[in-house]
Order: sequence, then C-alpha cells, then structure tokens
Amino acid sequence: MHEIDNILEDDFEEEVSPEKEPEEEEEAPEPAAEQPKESLEAKKARLERELKRTNRALGKDEPAPLQTKNSDELDEAQLDYLDVKGVTDEDEIEVIWSVVKKTGMSVRDALKDDYVSAKLEKIREQKAVKDATPGTNRRAGGGTPDSLAAAVARFEATQELPTDFALRSQVVEALVSRTATNKPSWK
Repeated sequence: MHEIDNILEDDFEEEVSPEKEPEEEEEAPEPAAEQPKESLEAKKARLERELKRTNRALGKDEPAPLQTKNSDELDEAQLDYLDVKGVTDEDEIEVIWSVVKKTGMSVRDALKDDYVSAKLEKIREQKAVKDATPGTNRRAGGGTPDSLAAAVARFEATQELPTDFALRSQVVEALVSRTATNKPSWK
C-alpha cells in the first residue's frame, strides 16, 4: 500500500510542481562511446529515409532520382560527335574512351589531345597495312581447297566429282564450256 501512495504522491508532485522542466524529465542519451559507430553507408541510408519521411510530412513531392550515367561507355551524343569527326572504328573509340575515363577530359578535348591523335594515326596505319596485305585469295597464291579451279584440276587428275552439289554443278558446267564448240547465245 505504501508503494501505491508513493507513486500517487510522485505523480501529484509532477503535475503540481511547475519548477520541473520537460528537459529534465527525459533521460540523457547514452554516451557516444557505448553506441556502435554507424558506417557511412548506413548513415546515408538513414538520412535518406528521414528526408523522405520529412518530405511526405510536408506534402512535397519526392525529387526525381538523378540519372546516373553508366561510366563504362560513351553516351549517344558523344558517339555521334565521334562519328561526325570520322572516328568509327571500335579500336579508335576505345582509345578515346580510355583517355576520357583516366583524365576526366571531355570527348572533344581528348580528340584534340596529341597523345590521342598519335594513337589514332598509329591504329589507322596498322589497319591500312592489314587491309593492303593480301589474304586468302587467288593473288595470294593459294586458293581454298574447294574452289572451282581446284575442283576441276582434281576431277581431271582423279576423275572424281566433288561431294558438294553446288560445286559439282559448277565443275560440270566448266568442263562442258571448255569442250563445247557451239554455245547458245544466252550463255
């Protein structure tokens, strides 16, 4: 019973005594040393949640999320600019992009850079040499084993036609055109 009286007296004193301020009633927060330190990511997430809650309470629309640009590729405007300037090869674009990414330059500035222009010239020279070098065509000296001339020579040596129907037809037509003296006007 004494406990109830003590509680009632404490409540009555709190209601009657104007000397006590509400700040004193609240418990003091625990010292920061006892609380675990909040990571930056957790703090950012907490503050973003608080900002959303506050904006909703104020009736403000949430701001549109910022569009983050993918930093692993050039955007369409930059690619169009490079296309206008004559840079269309993937290797050339890769050189420009690596310089833009490393230095923070704009695409225009990177294109004017001496290092980039020298690198682009070197790539273009290598490409020109590669295009000028003959590949596997008749001028290179070797033909494919299934070429018409090789198939005709093989037939003349072994009297065997190729298994491929299209090549077989071409061999027969080539042999007929060699031996035929009277060709129709449409051939």
